[in-house]
Amino acid sequence: MSATGSPQRVTDVPANMEIITADDIRRSGADNIPDILQFVAGVDVRRYGFGQAEVAVRGYNQQFSPRLLVLINGRQVYLDDYGHTAWQSLPVQINEIRQIEVVKGPNSALYGFNAVGGVINIVTFDPLQDSTNSLAVRGGTQGYTSGSAVMTLKDGDKAGLRLSLGGYNARGFSTSGLPAARGPFNQSPHQLSFSADGRVQLAPKVELTAEATLADARELDALPLPSYNDDSYRTTSLKLGIAADLDLGLVGLSAYSNSLKFEYRGPGVDAREINTVDVVQASDIFKLGTDHTVRLGLEYRNNSASGAIQSGKIGYGAYATSAMWNWQIAPTLALTNALRFDELALNYAGTLVPGIRYSLSDYNSAHLDELSYNSGIVYKPADNGTFRLLLARGIQAPSLDDLGVQETNIIGGTPISFVGDPSLTAASVTNYELDYDTTVQPLNATLRMAIFHEVTDNLLTTALNAPLFPGAGGLVSYSQNIGSSSAAGGKIGLNGVSGAGIRWNFSYAYISIKDRFSLGTLTGFSQVLNYDHGAPANVIDMGGGYSWEKFELDAEARWQSHFTDYGSTADNGVQPIPISNYLTMNARIGYRVTDNITVGLVGEQLTQAQIQEAAGTPVQRRITATVIVGF
Repeated sequence: MSATGSPQRVTDVPANMEIITADDIRRSGADNIPDILQFVAGVDVRRYGFGQAEVAVRGYNQQFSPRLLVLINGRQVYLDDYGHTAWQSLPVQINEIRQIEVVKGPNSALYGFNAVGGVINIVTFDPLQDSTNSLAVRGGTQGYTSGSAVMTLKDGDKAGLRLSLGGYNARGFSTSGLPAARGPFNQSPHQLSFSADGRVQLAPKVELTAEATLADARELDALPLPSYNDDSYRTTSLKLGIAADLDLGLVGLSAYSNSLKFEYRGPGVDAREINTVDVVQASDIFKLGTDHTVRLGLEYRNNSASGAIQSGKIGYGAYATSAMWNWQIAPTLALTNALRFDELALNYAGTLVPGIRYSLSDYNSAHLDELSYNSGIVYKPADNGTFRLLLARGIQAPSLDDLGVQETNIIGGTPISFVGDPSLTAASVTNYELDYDTTVQPLNATLRMAIFHEVTDNLLTTALNAPLFPGAGGLVSYSQNIGSSSAAGGKIGLNGVSGAGIRWNFSYAYISIKDRFSLGTLTGFSQVLNYDHGAPANVIDMGGGYSWEKFELDAEARWQSHFTDYGSTADNGVQPIPISNYLTMNARIGYRVTDNITVGLVGEQLTQAQIQEAAGTPVQRRITATVIVGF
């Protein structure tokens, strides 16, 4: 569903997609989603602390990475305040995940703003179709303890309810490498989350869905100032939907509301912010004859943030219309085109920093009108080969912080103001891509290759990362569009199973990024805008596994080349942090005690006692024991 919004086999989708199955997740031994994603070719995972990780697809990763849209069952968990995903606060347990769908490249024609680098959709088990019941207990180094429970209640084939609860406590990684003056640092990361997912079969072809979630997490975060803060996230959500298979097609209507209470604490700072997102979506998927599938969609979105570094309330209302057409031209050839038009109207209530270049009317009259598209030709000339030729334009909307920050600090006796820009243009990413998949019979393996070239226009940066100049009674910086950037790269990968039952995989990914900024000389915090050197050019992933009677053994390793990240100095400056080439490896050994009880031992970061993955705390070796009971 994650490629076009219409059910398709993964071999037929007009997108570069990988599916991580529940079996893959179990064998990885991972207890969080970034650790599952870190060995996927083309996905960059950087851990800044025990709980905080940033994930990006095809480069452009950074603190609070903004270019990857993350969903749970199609509901956005991406946070629009600063434009990022707080992975440590996701309200989902590992044992309730059916699969993780990873779309590489822009997919804004289906999902709208911020699906520019890619999309990750976390799909849980369906409580109406599946009975998922488990208890999991984990413990290990870093004082780590965690537990989770998943239970499914069913009324025959008429109704189902899945409940899940879980959380963890730990000691954070050593902060000895961070500037001591920027502390004290939170060394007690923890998280607790709950979710309920219900389905009711109202009639043979009508289904009602309801979901509710709650998550509470506290963690040492690296913010993109850059700085290190003790951050708390409390998120809640409620979603209702109905789907009906009618003569008009498969008609769906859903509405959800997300709420975030965010608090960050640092030296002399204790700020709070509330971000709410309300979304209503309607769609209809229908056939025209036997060869044409059409999807029509409407969406309304209301988004707002208040508190923290806004002196008032910044928000927008957005309307979107979309259409997708899949044409099966011949048994071996299919064409898919998708279009989406988004119209955004900004609103602001409150006070502005005195003396800035904008007035309240500028904020309340700002509009963004953007067109996105995805087009793909899928050609399958033989039973074991698939070519994909892809063209896409994705849209990254400015975050609420980009649009409406209003903050003044006194630094060294000088007022320094950071101001959102209502005249910002959305960034756009245009992607050109050729993919090829085939079966290699002698190896009993699948070969996947991709080459791509993408261009980002109107790159965005928040005022906190832009150069300062005289204004507003001191110095001032505004959020900006800062120019363009291009990326080119590719990937080749093999995965298979030997006749003896040995699982194996190997992949190589390459990317080269070239920036063309319009800022002039980068100074101050704007130094963090260095995408040229901000991604590893070369990445190799490899792994293997074997099952024997009641035992399972699996290992995954990644080698990646050097890159540059950015961290803060003790006096609020910015310094480059060179991240050297490194090799990391995770391994798991599992034993099935009974049909319902499995024990496992997992080692993470086995190659070294600790490594620097990003401009945060060094990632330390972890050993974890797990007991999972199914019932």
